[in-house]
Amino acid sequence: MAKGWSREELALLGRTPLFQGAEAEVVRRAAEDPACRRETFGREAVIYSPERFQRCLGVLLQGRARVTKGPLVVSVLEPGALFGAAALFHRRARYETTITALCPCAVAFFPEEQVIGLLSGDRILCANYIRYLSERIHFLSRKLESLTAPGPAEKLSRCLLESAGAEGTFSCSATELSRRLDMSRASLYRAFQTLEEAGANGGEPHPRDRRPYLRAPGGDGRPCTHGPLRRPQRPHRRGGRRPHRPLGERRHLQQL
Repeated sequence: MAKGWSREELALLGRTPLFQGAEAEVVRRAAEDPACRRETFGREAVIYSPERFQRCLGVLLQGRARVTKGPLVVSVLEPGALFGAAALFHRRARYETTITALCPCAVAFFPEEQVIGLLSGDRILCANYIRYLSERIHFLSRKLESLTAPGPAEKLSRCLLESAGAEGTFSCSATELSRRLDMSRASLYRAFQTLEEAGANGGEPHPRDRRPYLRAPGGDGRPCTHGPLRRPQRPHRRGGRRPHRPLGERRHLQQL
């Protein structure tokens, strides 16, 4: 076993897009290579930023991390995800996104020179890396389409269709979803209402219907599990506008 690596971590590394299908010995040698480094990051720590990054391909071993481009949330990385490909094979001084740990994270970094050696010495790894880059191009193309959609409802619809898992559901807080779609929460709730009025189902889906069904994010950050989609009502603030009363009733109150 590679020094400092558990069996579970080596198994996870073998399932990543880079090492999938490779022999266990190839994975073990890559992990125990002195060039490969493991680092840990606390919650809210910046792993990569446009100004501070490494010429390395990263593998998230533990935790979750958010990828952002300015105020826009591009994606959320889960264990086994790769990142940092945009830092390799060029000499630009800036990285394209910011990667922030959502909880304590463990990351393995494979420097560019090691990546070159891995790709040149194993055809499976080379094909895997090309496939990974091609999938990233398609992902970014779909992301661009969703951002250039004609309206909030279209953005939301595309996001739900692309993000639904095998069970056809998608769960996300209102704040996180609005950041992903680059829209306000008010626009997000109006988009939910538009989709519901257009015929989207607000309840449990039919067993034969594998399309994602809608779950309106609750105001407390948790998704609603059932019921129609409704925008939260704003509470009346002290000192705000008084409720409307008919003219005759107002005169009667003034006389009192």
